Amino acid sequence: MNWNGEDSELRPLSADPVELVAIDLDGTLLRSDGSICAPSAEAILEASERGVKVILASGRAPRKVLPIAEALGLSNWIICHNGAVVFDPASGKTILNETMPPILARKVVELTRKVAPSVAIGVDVDGRCYTETAKKRTMAAVSAAPAA
Repeated sequence: MNWNGEDSELRPLSADPVELVAIDLDGTLLRSDGSICAPSAEAILEASERGVKVILASGRAPRKVLPIAEALGLSNWIICHNGAVVFDPASGKTILNETMPPILARKVVELTRKVAPSVAIGVDVDGRCYTETAKKRTMAAVSAAPAA
């Protein structure tokens, strides 16, 4: 039985060809050491050869996804920053960029500082990452720590 109570064995499988497959990276395609197992790489190659568009999706920045796409021989768009950015490796251009309004970004940083003062805050702007240094994070954690 399937989720809605129908006998799934009685329904034929779809004969529609698969046109696109989107694959998450961390915790899905990539193993804990960052590698891709041979059967997965072979399946991606076979799908690509059959005309299926294989799209990589990740919370990572484009510069961190591009080497993986290249290693797999993929040149389709990649979905990055948890869907906030769509990047075209062929042209090197960003297709979609959904930015967070500055007021909301400030509120997120303020709340983060209250909950986890030692966490590093990073901002990706035009493909460059700007982040705090470890020294600043340590100083923030010490200054936010309750007095003994």
